[in-house]
Amino acid sequence: MEFIELPEEILIEIFGYLKNEDLWNILRASRRCAEIFSTSSRLVNIFQLFIDDKTINLYQRIEIYPEIRLKNIVIKYLNLFDSNQLQNITKIIENYKSSILNLSICDTAFNSSEDFNKILKNLTNLENLKIHRIYIKNFDSNIKILLKSLRSISIELRFPAETRNLLDIFKNNKTIQQVELNNSLILSYFDDFLISLPNLKHLILNGIGTVDYFNRSNLPIKLEKLEAFSLGFYSRNERPRIEILKSQKGFLKELKLENLPSDNDGGKVLKFLMENMNLENFQCGANQLIVNSKKQKIEEIEFKNDQICAGLEMMRHFESIKKLKFIIEQAETNVDLFLNIPTNIFDNLRDLEIVDKTYNGLKFWSYIEFIRNCRNIKNLKIYAKNINGNNKRLTEILPSVNCIKKFQFIDDCLIQSC
Repeated sequence: MEFIELPEEILIEIFGYLKNEDLWNILRASRRCAEIFSTSSRLVNIFQLFIDDKTINLYQRIEIYPEIRLKNIVIKYLNLFDSNQLQNITKIIENYKSSILNLSICDTAFNSSEDFNKILKNLTNLENLKIHRIYIKNFDSNIKILLKSLRSISIELRFPAETRNLLDIFKNNKTIQQVELNNSLILSYFDDFLISLPNLKHLILNGIGTVDYFNRSNLPIKLEKLEAFSLGFYSRNERPRIEILKSQKGFLKELKLENLPSDNDGGKVLKFLMENMNLENFQCGANQLIVNSKKQKIEEIEFKNDQICAGLEMMRHFESIKKLKFIIEQAETNVDLFLNIPTNIFDNLRDLEIVDKTYNGLKFWSYIEFIRNCRNIKNLKIYAKNINGNNKRLTEILPSVNCIKKFQFIDDCLIQSC
């Protein structure tokens, strides 16, 4: 029995183990294999046609079985200043335009907005578009791209001017529900772009905080889901972040943050999120704080010296916390805020880890007094510099915390235990 005569279910199983390029070679060599592939939703969903400067000519010649369903296409590392390259990629897209739902264009250069539009204009069923690190030499602001099925767009560009130009192309799209911005500055025109999308529900800010996106007294759009590095603010911003949260109350259902809100009004922000926003799901870092509208039980947290207000609010809200990792960085913060707190806030704490990431270790000794408030900890681990000059300080503090069973002080590669 030849390979292509194997039962359909066996071929589908084999196809699932093949690399994309090897699978493509089989599909273009056999009509039966192409038909089997196209009827398997699992294969169609996971297969990506990866087009770069090495494979573009190979794929351009494939026209044998146009009935092959291609759902995912990735275009990467192409210089489309070359008219032949542009013609080739346009032809590939044209062959499978009706089945393409997800398109990624990364690290690719275009001569003009018109050339960029040639790639997209016929993708009538495109739902998800990823545009990362592209370059358009001659940009024409009059060219608009209307994709009637587009649901989400992900953008990462190097320079603000490029970002602004690209956002203008997709302004006023009535079908976009999700916008993802990656490692870019959020500037005022980004707000304007979001406001132009009447059905936007989900905003993702990867690697960046909200910053001046939260510098308004009110946000005209109503989000259902927000993901961000943090709820940030400019120091010159006099408006508390709670004001912008109030504008989203009743609409925002899911919130995912990589970090706790930083100080200033960080504690009030976290308190408002926990008590007043009526969130269905709230994740901060690795911790699921709220799931299906119910506050969860968490046992360990981590916060930095510029997140003290929010960190202490976490300790108040979650009495189940037994392990704390406190990280000291260069940021200037109010040390007294940390030292002058109710002594019972750390009563349930059993494990304390302090990590000093400053250059000279001097900030660490400003915070060390708070250990006296940890009356029930069993395990204490400290990573800090300048150990020899400050042993006396530690020897004064540790006897007052007589509950400690295990103590480690780590200075670079030196570990001292008792």
